[in-house]
Amino acid sequence: MQITVYNLGPLRQAEIALKPLTVFVGKNNTGKTWLAYTIAGALGRYSWGHYLNAYLSGQTREKYRPLDSLVRRIAEQSEGVIDLVTFADEHAERFLNDLLARVREWLPLFLGSDHARFDELVMRIDIAAFKPELLRRLLQTSISDHIGRDQEDAPLKALKESGEARLYFYPGQNVSERLPRREIASFVNGIIFREILRAFWQDISYFPTERSSIIYERFISLPPSARNKRGNRTADALGLLERLLAALSEQPPRLVPMPIAAFVDIVWRFHRQSSLSLTQEPDRVSASRSRYLELATLLQEEILEGTLDFRPVEAGTTREILFSPAAVATASAPGPRPELELSVSSSMVKELSSLALYLRYLAHPGELLVIDEPEMNLHPEAQVKLIELLAMLVNAGLHIMMTTHSTYMIDHLINLLAAARHPRERHDELASLFLLRRKEAFLSQERVAVYHIRDDGEAANILDEEGIIHWRTFSEVTRLVERIHFALAD
Repeated sequence: MQITVYNLGPLRQAEIALKPLTVFVGKNNTGKTWLAYTIAGALGRYSWGHYLNAYLSGQTREKYRPLDSLVRRIAEQSEGVIDLVTFADEHAERFLNDLLARVREWLPLFLGSDHARFDELVMRIDIAAFKPELLRRLLQTSISDHIGRDQEDAPLKALKESGEARLYFYPGQNVSERLPRREIASFVNGIIFREILRAFWQDISYFPTERSSIIYERFISLPPSARNKRGNRTADALGLLERLLAALSEQPPRLVPMPIAAFVDIVWRFHRQSSLSLTQEPDRVSASRSRYLELATLLQEEILEGTLDFRPVEAGTTREILFSPAAVATASAPGPRPELELSVSSSMVKELSSLALYLRYLAHPGELLVIDEPEMNLHPEAQVKLIELLAMLVNAGLHIMMTTHSTYMIDHLINLLAAARHPRERHDELASLFLLRRKEAFLSQERVAVYHIRDDGEAANILDEEGIIHWRTFSEVTRLVERIHFALAD
C-alpha cells in the first residue's frame, strides 16, 4: 500500500510504500518523526475514534448505505448481518481516504502542540496492491464483541468466525428494551471501521525518544475499573500523565503527545502483566509468543548483557524494574549478581529495556512498533546487533517503522538484504559472519523500504533494485570531514 503525504510541517511531499520494515533517514528538523507518528496515528485507534464520532454526527464526506441499512434493521428487528469482506472490497479505500482527510483536525492534539498547524495537510492512500491481503486478513479474523461490560446480559452482541465473511449482530438474553439507534450505530460502525484498520496492524506501540526517561519510573498497575467502555487505555494514560505533570509544575496541564501517553500505557501494561503472573497460573504460551520470549532473551543476553526483571513484591503494588549485569562475578568479587535500578544502569539499558519487556509480555503477530531513533546511546557494535534483532522481529511477524541517524544500522541493513539473496543452503554458513549469528535476521528486500527526507522537503526512496541504500545524507558529512582533514594536513 502507498500513502501520499503533502504539507506535513517541513515535509512538502512524500510517497511512502509501507513495508514490514519502513525506515526514515535525514537531517534533524526535516519531519521524520512527524511522518512516522502521523502515518501510524492515522491508521490507528486514535484516528478511528475521531472518525467514528464524526460519522455518527454526520460530519464525514462519505456515507455507507450498507452500514446505515444494517443499523436500521438491527434497530427494528434486534438482529442483522453484513458480509464484512464484500463491504471492505467495495468501500475500504473510500473509508480510508475519508478517514485520512480528517487527520489535520486532530493532529496538533495528537502531537501535543498548541502552536503547530496543519491546515494544508493532505493525505491519500492507495490500497490496490494490498487489497487482496486486506480481504484475506478480514476473512480470517474472528470477532466476538458486545455492548457493555457484562457479556451475559449484553443487549447486543457481534460474532464472526475465522474463515467466515459474514458478521452477525444479535440480541443477548433477557433483553426487554430496544437500544437507542445512536448506540447501535456506534457499536456496529465502530466494529467495522476498527476491523478494517486492524487489517493493517493489530495494534500500535510507540517507542518515543523520551522512553529512556520514562521507563525507570515506578508505576502502579491501572485497575480494570479505570478502563472506559471501549477500553481506551491510552486516554487513561494521557489523563494521568497530564495530571502528574500539572502537579509537579503547579501549572495548568500541558498537552502531552499521544505517542508518549501510549508509551506510558505499554509500561503500565507490562507492569500489570508481570504483577498478574505472581498470582495466576501461567497460560500456555502460543508458538508466536514463545518466539518473542526467545527474542527478548536474545536482546538481553547479546545486547544488554544482563537480565531485566521486576522487584518481587505483592501483585498490584508499585513494582520496580531491576537490571542484573552478566559480567560481574569475578574471583575477587564472588557471589550473586547485583541488581541495579534502571536509574543507575547504563544508558543503553534504559534505551532498550522497554523493547525487551514489550517482547516478553505484550508482543503479538501483526503489531506495529514505531521506534524513534532506536540507536540512541548505543555503542556502534550494539547498533549493529540491534538492526539484526529488529530484522528478526520483522521476520517473526511484527511491523517496524523507525527513524534513524545511524550509518552502522543502515550499512548493516544492506548486509542483511545481501545475505537473504544467497541460496538458503548457504544461510547457516553466512550466519557466522553476523554478530548475533542468526540466519533469521536475513531480510528479503521486498519487505523493506528506506526513505531519505531531504532538505527540500521531499521524501526519496533510496533503496535501489540491487539492495544498495544510497544514504548521501550521511556520506556527505563523512566527505566533508575528510576534506577538512586533508586540508589541514596539506
